[in-house]
Amino acid sequence: VLLADAMPGLNGVSYKAPSVAAAWRLLDGKLRLPLPPDDWPKPLHLLGQQHLSDKTKKDGRTPHHALFDAVDAVAVAVERRREAMQAQAINLLHELRAEAASRLAELKQRRRVRSFDDLIDDLDRALEDGGRGKALAAAIRRAQPLALVDEFQDTDDRQWRILQRLYAGRDDATLVLVGDPKQAIYRFRNGDIHTYLRAAGEAGETWRLDRNFRSRPSLVAAANSLFGARRDDAFVDPRISFHDALAGLDDDSALLRGDAPPPALTLWSPPSTDDGKDRRKDELSKIALDATVADIVGWLDAARRGEATVADGEGRRPLRAGDIAVLVGTNIEATRVQLALAHHGVAAVRAGQ
Repeated sequence: VLLADAMPGLNGVSYKAPSVAAAWRLLDGKLRLPLPPDDWPKPLHLLGQQHLSDKTKKDGRTPHHALFDAVDAVAVAVERRREAMQAQAINLLHELRAEAASRLAELKQRRRVRSFDDLIDDLDRALEDGGRGKALAAAIRRAQPLALVDEFQDTDDRQWRILQRLYAGRDDATLVLVGDPKQAIYRFRNGDIHTYLRAAGEAGETWRLDRNFRSRPSLVAAANSLFGARRDDAFVDPRISFHDALAGLDDDSALLRGDAPPPALTLWSPPSTDDGKDRRKDELSKIALDATVADIVGWLDAARRGEATVADGEGRRPLRAGDIAVLVGTNIEATRVQLALAHHGVAAVRAGQ
């Protein structure tokens, strides 16, 4: 009754009769639970003293009651309990991880096995061992005075620390790093783009490999056009800039549609809605998936008619499903593409991690 009488003085957007009635029913259900509630739904804030005070109109009267104070107190207690349980869960995960690591090390020692990661850790620790570490580094440099690390963008901080101890600032040894920060896609393997950028900043001399021998000339030109427009900030981090590549190949006939190579890059956008409103994310995903599958099916149909061919040795052959790749961001997206292709009779496999 107290709240009902005060309703005219409260914000009408927040305090509507149906919403308040639903909040009372929700509170009644929570109070009937045999144990303290695990959650405190947002609608219950309507019955809290703080919310009532915040939503009172300038000329309105804020209702006050011990029940409203109790609602706020319970909300705080439930949140603190949730935070405490979350902290306990995190601590438990850390304990399980530590126990698993200890158990794994014990099993490896018992079975006399070492993983590649273990070998890196062993060398890292050995090089830290004072005079013995320095002697080990000197022995490695004598055996390997020149070291070349390919795909350096996939190197983690620990590996770079080893290389620094072995080769940094030395006149009797040389370290060559080959990498491209734009290809740093193995974060799940602990590859660290920041490690690459730090190393690049410490390099004595830098050379750029500017010829692309993997892609057809039109694709190289398309990439130059796409990223060249914003070459200084094309990749978010200002330390990574874009430089035009040169085509290392002369032939652009690796893929033909009829007698001509198709466009190397196509920018696709979904059709506009009739009412001009934006589509939901799930709807856009479905439209993009359907368009992708339709394009693949169209190419394979053209291949069956002899109109889509790829270079194969000295000759040509029809395009196959195995020549086509669809890049996705998640395993769920990969499954959706695979199922959609299967619906059209196109077999597909998932690759990657």
